[in-house]
Amino acid sequence: MTKRRNIELSDEILVAELHKGSRVAYAALFYRYYPAVTSFCAGILKDRNIAEDMAQDVFLSLWKHREELWCQNGTLKHFLFKACKNRVIDYLKSRYSRSHTPLADNDIPYLESSDSRAVYNQLQKDIADRVREMPAKRRDVFLMSRIESLSRKEIAERMDISEATVKKHIELALKQIRESDILKPNS
Repeated sequence: MTKRRNIELSDEILVAELHKGSRVAYAALFYRYYPAVTSFCAGILKDRNIAEDMAQDVFLSLWKHREELWCQNGTLKHFLFKACKNRVIDYLKSRYSRSHTPLADNDIPYLESSDSRAVYNQLQKDIADRVREMPAKRRDVFLMSRIESLSRKEIAERMDISEATVKKHIELALKQIRESDILKPNS
């Protein structure tokens, strides 16, 4: 098959071939979705270089996890954009963690348009709802960590629990947020 013919094939056929280890199918999917994935990340981060790195990571992940795609719910497009969204969130969290200062709304580049601000506000509300649903101790630990920017040691001392327990509560809280439907793409 030529590259042109592969681009015309459906995602389902290409994913089936990718699942078997076809580099030609992988290349066809890369050429089909790389520009959109890069634009998605760049639209949020306003940094083309970081967006390209993230897009490459997403496609590397696609290749590494090609055999697991059968277990994914939804389409390949869903998988790719969810992976992008998770990488952007991780990037913003790491930026926040490094600075230890809360990000103001105007520090987040994708909030320039009213549509982006509405999406961001809805995401913040959905995360707050998930936090409210958490068991009391997990919620308190998570809020002290993320809102008050306390260290694990400070939280442990304040709550009279071990640092390992604090770490576990934070991990469970983040997992609960990640596994909720709020991070799924809208398409």
